[in-house]
Amino acid sequence: GNDVYFAVVFLKVFCSIITNLSSGGGSSSSTTSNKKIAEIRSALISLEDIIESLQHCLLEYSTSGMMIKFQAIILLVALSACVHGRQLIDAKFSSDEDNSIDALSDLFVPPYKHYAAMARFLVHELDWTSMGTISTLDNIRGFPMVNVISVADSARGEKSTGRIFFYLAGLDFTLIDLKSSNRLTALFTMEQSRNCSGRNEDAMEPTCARVMFSGSARKLEKDDKSYAFAENAMFSRHPAAKKWITVHDFYLCELNITQICVLDYYGGPHFVSTEEYFKADPEEVYGKKMNKANNVNFENNEVDEIERHHRRKPKSLHIKVNRDIEEISIEI
Repeated sequence: GNDVYFAVVFLKVFCSIITNLSSGGGSSSSTTSNKKIAEIRSALISLEDIIESLQHCLLEYSTSGMMIKFQAIILLVALSACVHGRQLIDAKFSSDEDNSIDALSDLFVPPYKHYAAMARFLVHELDWTSMGTISTLDNIRGFPMVNVISVADSARGEKSTGRIFFYLAGLDFTLIDLKSSNRLTALFTMEQSRNCSGRNEDAMEPTCARVMFSGSARKLEKDDKSYAFAENAMFSRHPAAKKWITVHDFYLCELNITQICVLDYYGGPHFVSTEEYFKADPEEVYGKKMNKANNVNFENNEVDEIERHHRRKPKSLHIKVNRDIEEISIEI
C-alpha cells in the first residue's frame, strides 16, 4: 500500500519533470535557460539514483517472504522511465549552440573525500593540464613558469589508467626547463569543464575539485612497451597531435608521479599515495556500481542513514530506511 503509493508519487514527479522540460524548450541560448536545463537534468539524475536505491532495498527484502513483487515492478518501470528520460534530455539539448553547461561523465562524479578516486576521475575526464616548471628564461630564471599541456590517460571511451601521457615540443620552454631541472607540477581542476561555474560555484572554492601531481617527465622511446598505448591515447583525444609530430620535434612523455595533492572539500588538501591512486577505480564510487553496492545497509534493525553528495548541486541526499520498510523518508 504505502510502498505502491510512494512509487506512484515518484512516477508523477518524473512526469512533472518531463512536462517542465517540454514547456521550457531547448532552443534558447541564454545563460538562464541553460541553468534551468542543468537543474532539470540534475533533478532527473537524482531521481534515477533514488529509485534504483529503493528498487534494491525492496528486492533485498523479498528473501524474507514479503509480498513486494508488485512494488518492485513499479519501481523498475520508474527506473526505466528515468533512464530513457535522461537520454531524451541529453538528445534534446546536445545541439544547443551556446550551452554553458559542460558536465563531466553525465554528472556521475566521485563523492567528496574519495580522494584517490577523484584524482583518477579528473585525470581521465580532462584532456589538458596546467604544467608548472622551474624557468630557465633569462628574465625570470628560477621563477615558477606554467604552460598548457595536452594529456591523455587512455584513448577516448576506454577505461581510466591514471597514467598521464603528453607530448613536449623541443622548442617549447617547458621541455627546455625540464632538461635543466626535471621537476614539474601538473594541475587538473573541475572548472576546466566549466562544471563549477555551471552551478554558480567559484573555481577557487574547495568544493570545486582539483588535483596537483608533482614529479618528473620520462621520455618514452619507441621500443618502450607503453609507447604504442600512449601514442594511441594521445591521437584519440588530440587528433591534431598527428600533425604536430610531423612538423616539429616532439617527444612522447609520461609523468613519473612523486606526490599527489587533492582538494575537493573544506578542511585543506589531502595527500594520496601513488599506491592508493593507481589502486583506485573511479567507477567503483560513482554511477551504477556505487548505487548497487553501497547505498543500503541491512545489518541491524536500526534506521540506516545514507548520504550521497551530488556534484551538480552542493546538497546532500539522506535516505532513511527502517527494517520492515513501513516507512521510507527522503530529505534533500
